[in-house]
Amino acid sequence: MSRVTRAIERFDRFQQRHAPLAVLFAVLKKFSDDGAGNRAALMAYYGFFSLFPLLLLFTTILGFVLAGLAPSLPVFSAAHLLLIGVGAGTGFAPMMADISHWFVKRRGLAVVVVASGNYLAGAIWPLLMNWTMPLIGWREHDRLAPYR
Repeated sequence: MSRVTRAIERFDRFQQRHAPLAVLFAVLKKFSDDGAGNRAALMAYYGFFSLFPLLLLFTTILGFVLAGLAPSLPVFSAAHLLLIGVGAGTGFAPMMADISHWFVKRRGLAVVVVASGNYLAGAIWPLLMNWTMPLIGWREHDRLAPYR
């Protein structure tokens, strides 16, 4: 009997006497064989990057709602600067990076279309604000702005 075979048999007897350790070893072995570590890392990586845009959206919506409920000018300014500005402004760079990775052919055209849509919204949004603010007031407008 070789040394390797004796070591395996000794380890097997140890596992038979200590069932909880054997179960732990089996789970770790299966985890390793299936490549679950790599899958867990991918889920964590892509989970973060799919959650990040939602957090930016929530921050922007929260900023609009807080700005609409602001009792004073400093609170209103802080809501616009810290929540709306950060939430909306930090979304542009990831949007450009994502769109440039999704397209292999005509990548430049895809980036131009997405950037133009963003800039077009910046041109149309003030016109809509100018039309709705006299009708409903600035507080109600800021509370409803994210939902339009």
